[in-house]
Amino acid sequence: GIAWEQEEKLHSWKEFFGRLSDYEIELNNRIAARLQEKGLTLRDTSKHEQLFEELLAIFEQETSILPDFFNKQPAQEEVFITREINYGQGWPL
Repeated sequence: GIAWEQEEKLHSWKEFFGRLSDYEIELNNRIAARLQEKGLTLRDTSKHEQLFEELLAIFEQETSILPDFFNKQPAQEEVFITREINYGQGWPL
């Protein structure tokens, strides 16, 4: 990779993606728990249609109000990062 997360000017994005990862895990766990309460699981193929209908409804409910950290980042940002590109054992291109 280009080690973008080491750029000071992108620190807020590194923090955002860390928090986003935690949020996604928590969200998935909440959705899974609610589906489990209804006796729905991917293993029971006879209930897949009901599961996906419930999943979409639960997802809409759970994400109707997003965490504050979503609003702290700009919706769009342009940043330039300069990196030296090497080929093989330190052969500059």
